[in-house]
Amino acid sequence: MRFINFLVLKLAACLTLGTLLGFYFPTTPSIGLSMLIVLLILLLLAWIIEGKKLRLGPWFGVFTFLIFIAIGYLNLQRNQSHFQQNHYAHHIEFDEPYPIQIKITAILKADNYHHKYFGEIFRLRDKVVEGNLLVSIRNDAEYPLLEVDDKLLIKSNIQSIRGPLNPDQFSYKDYLHKQGVYHQLTLSKGDIWKVGKGEPTLKGISERIRTKVSESIQHIEIHPDAASITRALVLGERRAIGKELYGNYAAAGAIHMLAVSGLHVGILYLLFSWLLKPLEFIRLGKPIKVALIILLLWGFAFIAGLSPSVVRAVTMFSCFAFAGLMSRTSNGFNTLALSFFILILIKPNWLFHVGFQLSYLAVFFILWLQPKLFSLYRPRFVVDRHLWGLITVTLSAQIGVAPLSLYYFHQFPGLFLLTNLIVLPFLGFLLAFGILIAVWSMLGKIPHTLLELYDLTIGLLNDFVAWVAAQEFFLFQNVPLSFFKMLIIYLLTFSIFLLWKTKRKASLFGLLTSLILLLGVILWERLGHSSDQFVVFQKSRTSLMTYKSGTHLTVFSHDTLNDVSQYPLKGYSIGQSIHTYTRKPLPNVFEFHGKRVLRLDSLGLYSSSKFDIVLLSESPKVHLERLIDSVQPNLIIADGSNYRSYVERWKKTCIKRELPFHYTAEMGAYIFD
Repeated sequence: MRFINFLVLKLAACLTLGTLLGFYFPTTPSIGLSMLIVLLILLLLAWIIEGKKLRLGPWFGVFTFLIFIAIGYLNLQRNQSHFQQNHYAHHIEFDEPYPIQIKITAILKADNYHHKYFGEIFRLRDKVVEGNLLVSIRNDAEYPLLEVDDKLLIKSNIQSIRGPLNPDQFSYKDYLHKQGVYHQLTLSKGDIWKVGKGEPTLKGISERIRTKVSESIQHIEIHPDAASITRALVLGERRAIGKELYGNYAAAGAIHMLAVSGLHVGILYLLFSWLLKPLEFIRLGKPIKVALIILLLWGFAFIAGLSPSVVRAVTMFSCFAFAGLMSRTSNGFNTLALSFFILILIKPNWLFHVGFQLSYLAVFFILWLQPKLFSLYRPRFVVDRHLWGLITVTLSAQIGVAPLSLYYFHQFPGLFLLTNLIVLPFLGFLLAFGILIAVWSMLGKIPHTLLELYDLTIGLLNDFVAWVAAQEFFLFQNVPLSFFKMLIIYLLTFSIFLLWKTKRKASLFGLLTSLILLLGVILWERLGHSSDQFVVFQKSRTSLMTYKSGTHLTVFSHDTLNDVSQYPLKGYSIGQSIHTYTRKPLPNVFEFHGKRVLRLDSLGLYSSSKFDIVLLSESPKVHLERLIDSVQPNLIIADGSNYRSYVERWKKTCIKRELPFHYTAEMGAYIFD
């Protein structure tokens, strides 16, 4: 199948390219709109000139693709705050509190100190505005938990979302930015003036139904772990899953079971197709069957809270169901690209969601790679045919998502095949059983025997996952993989498969080119990591410094718990490709790249020698002005081990003396260059 000739795939690729360009190279909407108008005029001219021929020429196609790139560009820009005239960010001063009215749009997982939500701001003082915010309400604020569609009248100041304070750490700020959330509200007792019910939305109604189903599952007389897994399987609600249990599923390569996404919706799609197959034998049975499948899938999405992952999956399989009605089931790539095109057009920010990327890569590789793998062995019996099909599907999906998973999560479950071979055949049963239990719990008392059987099944599943997760030898962790290396690995994968399939010289040339590029990136990254680097990290209540020489890291700290496998050294070690490390006590005087540094600890002792930089740690009781006069530094650094009251006093002194001051708890780690 030469799927690369399908028009919808090309248009989807153009829309994706335009979305990426709009995110990384933004410009004013007027310029983008002008470019689109010019391209439309050129397309019309090409149609007039080339339309006189029997077949349209190449220019019509070129301008068509450029127009879809421009549409993707403008579509992404309309979701960016700086291009929305009514966005609240254009009407505020960040240090000033304002009367604000917001509407809750999503409930997020709470942390130890805050309940968290997404909110849509619709009024700022007397102005009608728009835009999304992260809303964090302190646990001691004495307010009940909020629901989707609740309206809040508050008075608070809108704050920027802080980025990571240490190098090579996960950036929650960038993560929210890609979802169109740029600022936050942190609310305490007294900040909220009024809470009321807003006009119900489809999302709000769906969330309330999901909450009722979740509460009914929670009260079933089964083990709490079984109840939390059921809520994840049926509703995609993972907030109640314990940290250890969740870690077991991640280590075993079964984390996809705990998020209602393409796998669950695909199983339901096959189940509904099988149950409704008798309809095909009546008049107009096939259209009725397809309509019922789509209706049931969207009904499931509604009960699951209309989360982005389930909406994406249901849209994808709705396209597959419709394609089956149109007798185009063989054109899986075209159908996949159509659903991708629709979703990116409606929600361009979803392109940057990890779940979206993993879902489409998995399905693409199953469609592309699985038939070729399946043809390597021809099963003779029904059992081994299904087993071989499951193996090839799992391998295809894992090959597709492995590089991206390593790039984002830096770990790879070596026993993924064993886990999926055991779990996937029973997932359909567990999903159907879980839906039955959930519905039955809403209608009345569930038979005790049925509950015992279900509880036992989930318990056996959790025990198996825990056993797989305990095989640490097969869990590859802290694997560094850069963005460019990931892209070239995908290019290499495509080259290998094309050479296997076509056995042409062009495919061999592509494979050799990919290998050369991969070798070049490896050498380039090694040269980049070979330089020395000294970092003063931000860590609350303790001092932590490191010296990197090539792939070796020296850790300076009094805390023996500061291990490279823990925060904040874990992310830094992965990002800098650290292979070995040693531990040493914190130095009081050191030199790096010709700069002499004095570290002043709680004793506050120092000599009158001249130093370029003074590092204050462990709250030294020192008269800073006398210290400055004595050692004449060019910079003062305070790390996270100091009392904040001390830091505020030092900051005022530095401002008075016009001396640069760097506080790691506010400005992040200090990197010596």
